[in-house]
Amino acid sequence: NFASLNNHTKFLLRVAVTSKAAMQAIQYDASGFTTRAEAETMLDVLRDEYVKAMEALENMDVQEFLGVK
Repeated sequence: NFASLNNHTKFLLRVAVTSKAAMQAIQYDASGFTTRAEAETMLDVLRDEYVKAMEALENMDVQEFLGVK
């Protein structure tokens, strides 16, 4: 249950999910960017945020993830 997670875990999950969703949206339609390079830079930034959040989540132990530690 998402509501039972601690705030840090919720934050990391939100960052991972929103970054991944934004990457998918840009890859689907990058017409909102002025250049391809601009879209690729945004994808790079989002990928970095996603990777950092996922690494932090992977390094948590179960009790920390659930917020009971």
